[in-house]
Amino acid sequence: MPPRRKRSTTTIEDAKNNTRTDSTKKRYTTQIRTIVQWAMAHGHSQGVLDRNTLNLATFSFGNFTKFLEWCYQTKHMAASTLGSYRSAIVFLYEKQGVTIPQAFQDELPHIMKGYSRFIAADIEEGVQTTKSKRPLTIEEMKRLTSRSVALADAGCTHAYLLLTLSWEEDCLGVQFRRLKTAQEGVGPNKPRHCFANPLKPNLCVVLALGLYLVMHPTMDPDARLFPAVNPGDNFSRSFAKLVHALVALDGVDRLPNVATHSIRKGAVTFASSGCTSGPSTGVLTTRARWSLGDVLDRYNHYAPAGDQYAGRIVSGLPESSAAFGTLPPHFGARDDPVVADAVRVVFPTLCNAACLSTVLRMCLASVVYHREWLVDTFPQHHTLFSTVLFRNKDLLHQLAPNVTINDGNIRRTGIPPH
Repeated sequence: MPPRRKRSTTTIEDAKNNTRTDSTKKRYTTQIRTIVQWAMAHGHSQGVLDRNTLNLATFSFGNFTKFLEWCYQTKHMAASTLGSYRSAIVFLYEKQGVTIPQAFQDELPHIMKGYSRFIAADIEEGVQTTKSKRPLTIEEMKRLTSRSVALADAGCTHAYLLLTLSWEEDCLGVQFRRLKTAQEGVGPNKPRHCFANPLKPNLCVVLALGLYLVMHPTMDPDARLFPAVNPGDNFSRSFAKLVHALVALDGVDRLPNVATHSIRKGAVTFASSGCTSGPSTGVLTTRARWSLGDVLDRYNHYAPAGDQYAGRIVSGLPESSAAFGTLPPHFGARDDPVVADAVRVVFPTLCNAACLSTVLRMCLASVVYHREWLVDTFPQHHTLFSTVLFRNKDLLHQLAPNVTINDGNIRRTGIPPH
């Protein structure tokens, strides 16, 4: 995990360099190298500074449009990929302190629009296949999650802080401080409601979190939940491995144009169109933090009820059944000393964070509730079965009778009126 930045030594230059994420800058650097290689191979070496970058004092706007022409003629790129090359060279202008030619503002948008239309026509006529990632269906997600529980623990994926988690009545709350399109922050922060699905444990986010915490008992409450160096890359590799395993081991048809973004597309598609009474567009765009334009953004704000309903939908609970209101596994007695002792034993460091106490209790309850399914489904030598919870059979047997999904002490949220 990279070291945390120190506020006391942060400079103006650091602020200037922080306008884009490291992964974006890495992608831009790779794209600039591609332009350099093209320039060297096509007689435009006067615009090259070295093999890694361009000399923007001599590399002209005309050179760049020639590069775009070459990309369209030879590479069958998506329109968004062509646009990212424009972003990369604008980034390089800023980095080298060179004024961006006015043609980038006046002419390039028209050129990009023309190429976008060409590419759309090529896809329609079968000349080019679409590179856009399609939504992942709920059935594909079920198959992927079923396969994932049979694989060894793949490690860390995202860089969320543990303290961004909370328990909101009958579901897990997750706060996102920054988003892909809002790296500078997203204003007043509200939890996104993530519901347990005890009917389909392979889809259950609370069970997944519980398993992870049980297998990492000495985590620091102030640390990242998943302390990865490159969290996005880790998740992409893990997801690609999972898709490959599904195709290779289960003999299913390959999943074309499926990548990590397919999950987000699939969730929104399922919530909006997967049933006849899904959440409103306003609810979904607010949950996803998408802009609806200045006027609607000013008047359409987050409210818990809509987000809770959307959370139940995307959890995979059956929206056309009374089971849609299923509660998460939880301990019936709120002040059971056996449960309190178990939390301290299973989570010896996390239990010191008072704000996580209910999250830990609910995660533990979910793992205990699904213990038989876990034993039947997970590989025999999985890390889970070496944890203190599964080594201590007496503790499991003590906790099991206290777990329920039917108790009425928890208020159900996100239930529609119909």
